[in-house]
Amino acid sequence: MGSFFYNGFWKRLPAAVGVALCVAFCLCSFQKAKAERTQEVFFKGTEHELHVYRIQGREPGKTLLLIGGIQGNEPGGFLSADLYADMELAQGNLIVVPRANFYSIVLNRRQVNEDMNRKFAHTSRDNYETKIVSILKQLISESDCLLNLHDGSGFYFPRWESPMKTPCGSANPSLRIVPPTRCPKRERSYR
Repeated sequence: MGSFFYNGFWKRLPAAVGVALCVAFCLCSFQKAKAERTQEVFFKGTEHELHVYRIQGREPGKTLLLIGGIQGNEPGGFLSADLYADMELAQGNLIVVPRANFYSIVLNRRQVNEDMNRKFAHTSRDNYETKIVSILKQLISESDCLLNLHDGSGFYFPRWESPMKTPCGSANPSLRIVPPTRCPKRERSYR
């Protein structure tokens, strides 16, 4: 066994290392691009800190903007968006703003000064919501598609039991997925 190390092993070692490095370099250079993830923080250290996560896929493609937490009393929106802030993509890009209205989330309130959802068209008041909406508008302009996550209210039941247990499901008829039915107390038919 000892003669193995003394009979040329040390003379062949540099060549073997050189070959291994060449093989490793070739393998790395032919791999597909690695997905990239970045995080940007606006208003750092304030009550309305805004985190934006950018995830680039290994291959180019469309960009989806995912926003959660515009209303602080809708945990389904921001908790769902949180799940996407740390993922890898095979193709395309993802911009995630999981907690758009962080201060209202901390307070568990729909809004602090104004309803942030109503500020996208025009606002005359200058407050932190206006500044956040300005950043969100810029992100929307960078995106091909927007998904704004919210919570619903109410639950689907086959018959009317209470305002929260109805054949109509949630308070927002455009967002519910239920069988066609007539909604008592609303006298409108929904799909």
